[in-house]
Formats: sequence, C-alpha cells, structure tokens
Amino acid sequence: MKLPTNQFFRNTFFCLLTLIMATSCQEEDVAPNQPDTADVVNFDATLVSVMALTSANDGTLDDILDNASCLSVDLPVTVIVNETSITVNTLEDLQGILEIFDEFDEDDDTLEFLYPITILLNDYSEIVINNDEELELWIETCEEALEVIDCIDFVYPISFSIYNCNSQATETVTLESDWELYEFLQELQLSNDAQLLASINFPITMVLPTGDEVEIASNEALLETIENAAEICNDDTCSGIEVDELLTTCYWEVESYNGSDDFESLKIYLDENGTLSIEDGDTTVAIGGNWQTSMSDQGVIVTLSDLTAFSEDLGGDWLVVDCGEEYFELVKTVGDAQISIVLERECEDTSDCNLETIQELLMECSQIPALNNYPPSSTVFLFNTDNQLTLLNEEEVYDEGTWELTLEEGELFLSINLNEVDTYNGVWQLLECEEDGVLFMDGDTALTLMQNCENESIFECFSDTILTQCEETPYFDGYTTFNLNFTYPDCNQDNVELSYFVSMVDAESFINPISNVVNYNPGEFPYEGYGYTVYARVQLAGGDDFEVFEVTLLLENCYTSECSEEQVDSYLMECHWKVIDFEDWGTGATPEFLGYELYFNENQELVVLEGEETSIGTWITSMSNYNTVKLDILGGDQPFYNYWLVAQCTSEELLLIEFGGGGKMTLVKECQ
Repeated sequence: MKLPTNQFFRNTFFCLLTLIMATSCQEEDVAPNQPDTADVVNFDATLVSVMALTSANDGTLDDILDNASCLSVDLPVTVIVNETSITVNTLEDLQGILEIFDEFDEDDDTLEFLYPITILLNDYSEIVINNDEELELWIETCEEALEVIDCIDFVYPISFSIYNCNSQATETVTLESDWELYEFLQELQLSNDAQLLASINFPITMVLPTGDEVEIASNEALLETIENAAEICNDDTCSGIEVDELLTTCYWEVESYNGSDDFESLKIYLDENGTLSIEDGDTTVAIGGNWQTSMSDQGVIVTLSDLTAFSEDLGGDWLVVDCGEEYFELVKTVGDAQISIVLERECEDTSDCNLETIQELLMECSQIPALNNYPPSSTVFLFNTDNQLTLLNEEEVYDEGTWELTLEEGELFLSINLNEVDTYNGVWQLLECEEDGVLFMDGDTALTLMQNCENESIFECFSDTILTQCEETPYFDGYTTFNLNFTYPDCNQDNVELSYFVSMVDAESFINPISNVVNYNPGEFPYEGYGYTVYARVQLAGGDDFEVFEVTLLLENCYTSECSEEQVDSYLMECHWKVIDFEDWGTGATPEFLGYELYFNENQELVVLEGEETSIGTWITSMSNYNTVKLDILGGDQPFYNYWLVAQCTSEELLLIEFGGGGKMTLVKECQ
C-alpha cells in the first residue's frame, strides 16, 4: 500500500504544464480542436472541489486501527491485539482484528502499535509517528479537517486532455489512482492559467454507495452524481465497530423489505458471539443462524449465513448504506436485482426505571414516603426480602405488610398492602425514577419514596470528577484559570478538610498543596478536550482518615456565533468586500493588504482584486468546532489562503480571525 512519492508526480505534471504554457494566447478565435467551455474542468471550481474531496485519502476504511476519519495508517503495520501480534498488509487483514475482538464477550479489547509508524492525511501527506501521544495529537486535528466524500469511487484509469489555446496543441494525462487524481487537481488549481484548458475524456465510470457502477458522460452529470452521493456520506454511515455495537444492542424488527411489510412480524436477535436467532410472531421455535461483519471498498458488509429459514430472502451479504442508533438500511444484489431492507431497533425495558433497578433502590436503604409531596414526620418504610414491608415511626415498628413490583405491558407497578395503615395501600404506577427517589401515581394521588441512607460514609459524596471551564472567544487560545472550590458544590464540607495537589504522591503525603485554589492555572491547553489532572484530598476534620480523588480539568469553547452559516453565505455573495484592517498578531498591522477587494461568487469561486491585479481561489463555509462559522479560503495564488473564523458578523461588516489565532482582518461590504 506504500504510495509513490508525491514529488515525482508533481514534478512530471508541472513540466507538462510548463511546456504547454510557454506562450500566451493572443487570439480569441476558437480553434477547431479546442474543447467546449462546458467541458473544461478548471472553469468549474465546485466540480474541481468535489472531485478532490472524492479522490482524497479515505481515512475511514481503517478506523478499527486509529478511529480517525482524517488519516489512515500506512501499510504494512504491526499491531498487538489483545496480546496477539498481527501484521496488517492489506485492508482485508483488518477482518482478523475484528475476529480477535469478537472472540470473547467479557474481555477488554486493546490494540497497540509497534512504533514508529507512518500515517497518511486526507491530502496524502506522510507523517512519521513515534508514540501514542503524537498519534493522539494528529487524531485531534480531525475535528477541523474537511470532510472527504468517501462513499463513491472513481474507476481508473481516467484521462484528461490538456489544451493550450495559443499553440492549439493537446496533451493527454492518464491517471491510475485516487492519489494521482488528487495531485492532478491540486496542481490544476495552483496553475490558475486561463490559457490552460483541462477536460475529462468521457465516458468515465464511478462506483455508487450501493456498489453499482454508473457511466458518466458530462461534467454536469459528474457533479450531480458526486453531490448525490455526498448526501449519503453526510448521514454519518457507521464504521465496522459501530455496526457491531449497534446490532448487538436490543433486537431488530423488519420495518420494510423491498418496500413491503412481508417480514414485519420478525424479531432478529444478534449475539456478540456471532450467532443469531429470529422469532416469527407467536412461534415457539426460533430460527437460528450466524452473522458477521466485514469491510469492503463500498463500506460495511453484514453477512447472514446458515439460516434455518428465510435463507433465500434474508441470507447473504448486505451492504450498510445508512444507519443510526435506531435503524439500519441494508441492500444486497441478487442477479440484476437489488433488494433493500430497513431494520428498526426495539428495546425491552432498557431505561433506568427497570424492575431490577427499582427493586435495588427500594431495598438499599429505608424510604421516606410522601403523599402529594407531604412527608409525615419520623415515618419510614423498610422494603425487606420475601416481599415483607415494615412501617417504622420514630424508629419503632408501627405496622407491617407486603409489597410487590410487577411489570405489565411495559409499565411498572408497586403494590403496597399494610395490615393497619391503609393510607399507602394500593397499586401505584411508576412515573419517574432518580438515584435517590422514585415517584408513583394511583389515580390523582402521588407517592414519592426518598432514600434515607443514614449510615452513608462522609466520603461517598466525593468521587473522581471533571471540572470544566468555558472560554467565550471565537477561537481557542488555550489559557484559563480554575476555581477548584467549585469541584464538589453538592457535597457537605462542614466535617472535612479539602486540599488539592498536582500529583497523587503529594496528595497521599500531604506535601506541596496548591496554594491558589481560587485562580489555579494548570498551564496551556494545546487543544480543546485536552485535560490536566489534579488530586483532591478529602480528610475527616480533626482525624486521620482521608481519601484521594482525581479531578480532570477541561477547557471548552462555549462561544456562540452571531450569524448562521446561511447568513454568512448570503452576506458574502450579496456584493463584494474590501479589506479595511489587517493585523498579524506576530508582526502587527499589515497595511499592504488594505484596499484588497474580494468577490465571493456563487460557484464557490473567489476573485481577489488589488488594483489591476487579479487572483483566483475558492471559498467554502462550514460550522467549526468552536460554535462559529468557519470560512475556508483556498487555492490559487491569492494572499488570503487559510481557515478563518467569523468572530463578528453583520450584513455590512465582518471580522475574521485566522484559525489558530495568527491574525485578523476586517471586511466591509461595497455594492456598486
């Protein structure tokens, strides 16, 4: 899977462009073999952009290795999977990792790399990684990476005709892979020469998300086909690991089979050990079989095999074309026909208010009853084993009886039958449940039972926890302070002494406590989601007993944009925009960019004017991870190439912050 060096292809293509561009066009007459304008790829910035996203390196195919969509691991690579060494030479070898993960149900699955390894980014850049920390830093960058279109593929070879309008000469470039096409398109964008006309030699073939092939004969059809596929990509089609986890949660009903309800009575149970059972209505004997998942170029394949019934209809290899937590859409090809099936998840009593949980909650401690929110003084219930119920008043037995929890048609009921006090007797339907109490109703009367755990340890309120600080800026600068006194706001600290330390050793030894707990500065946060750990020592006041808990400090960006992505798009394309302020935060004001005019055209084309000089690029907006609009200015030789965050936004003025905090510029709208 090792790719040829990018520089060789880049140099070859650059030489071809240099030969073709040796002279400039002076005539505007159309030569006999000049391509039609509609066929010229580099006249359509949107088409070039979606072709590049389609041919970019697809990092999702090996997510079982790195769980990162914006990069892939260069093969071959050696990994340790649950203490077993595996050398992965091809994508097909990833199935071996899945098989090891699925071997046992109760074990903790682990995967370790033998470093160094090489990763490939979406743009095929190669990065050498030496340890887990370096890999994690690159994985974090996926949150800001452009989303590639990974559910449609080109069939190679593909050839382009390169025409020079001056010499009227045509050269042909033949491309054999996604990598070569991606590099070609990047060089095409960077060349930015109107005398160089590149057109695809149609027809070409593409593989659709369903696995079917389609022949395409024009630029217009190509753009439409890719954009339609991109809509499927944006549905967050699940990875192989996610499919396994989802399918083994609860059971699945057949909502639709090729548009019909022929199998709506089936309930499909998929076990983690690779077996399956299918219940058909009221039949007493379940249908058996096996199942497994695998990866293909089109995505995740779910294989149902060895079925004892419905083998022709349900058996075979099913491609996952769409999925979510509650549904799956699968297709399989039989001869010339394509069959689709839609599955919907059904869960039986999976909420926190299930019978077992409520039973444990009632029996864990004594319960303080309250009718219609009025608790009687000194009265508690003891829900004992063998369904025996005791009513205490001032710690003395006041009455006795029985209790029972039942589940009827999905609803949970508590039956209370006391011998003397009939105020609480009845069948109470469960409405709500929390960790410390439950709410029941009988007609118009509400019964609340609150836990009364008087022997609770003073340390039980404290635990390992996370303290989060919000940053209200449109970009992430990585610096803040924490008030550690806010770590345990719900815990009574009257009888404890609480101190904080930077290491577990210091906390256990009670040395070097953090002195400024109100404005504690842990250091720079290199990226959002990065955490620092401090240690809270909770000690019984006046005593020697103590416990130590980990406190993770996180910095999140809570900034909310003034404008939506749609508003920014509308403002940008309404007129053109002039730079009235440009500041590099490293060197200060940069006056040479003042007066530049930017035209944001509808086809994502960006035209930058400086006096009589013109440069071309592309632009696209999206929502960033910082809850603000991100404006990507890319391509060509225009000077504003970067990612920009829209910090302030009105219909007349925009303040853009360079991604990473490198600088800022202010644009004002000008309408002729």
